[in-house]
Amino acid sequence: MWWPEHFGLVTANLDRSVEFYSALLDREPLERVLWKGEAARYVADLLATPGLTLRAAFFHLPHSNTVLEVIEYSNIESGSPIAAPPTAVGAVHFGFYVDSIEDAAQRIQAAGGGFLAPPVAIPYGPYSGGRTAYFRDPDGVNLQVMEVSSRPGRLPVLKGSKSVAGYDTE
Repeated sequence: MWWPEHFGLVTANLDRSVEFYSALLDREPLERVLWKGEAARYVADLLATPGLTLRAAFFHLPHSNTVLEVIEYSNIESGSPIAAPPTAVGAVHFGFYVDSIEDAAQRIQAAGGGFLAPPVAIPYGPYSGGRTAYFRDPDGVNLQVMEVSSRPGRLPVLKGSKSVAGYDTE
């Protein structure tokens, strides 16, 4: 059986990202951990990158048992930052349920972010009747907020869900 244990993202500046995600999620990290020397060996072996050091912060994602892991590596060549547009092949995004797009916009702005474009209504598909918008974290990670009343496969929403008009499935 597979289920989400954690989602990880790499940051250029852990302190900046902790500040951003703490403001966004309205909570401090569960833990902050430093791996260096022998303690970092298994991560270096896992990534085939000897000599690395890393710091990480772990956030409990609300209404789930899933963790967001934010990692900063050092003592290695990190390569160029990736800030792929949401439409790029291989791009990833994290979608968050919100009660209100307007409240989310205020929280995102207070955390130092902003929407890529104004929120849009969702007129079709399993999220019909909702609203959504994309934004980015300080390192360019694609994030999405969704104010929804229905979900794919009629999965429950944090608040009551309702049936939506028919839509094509494959």
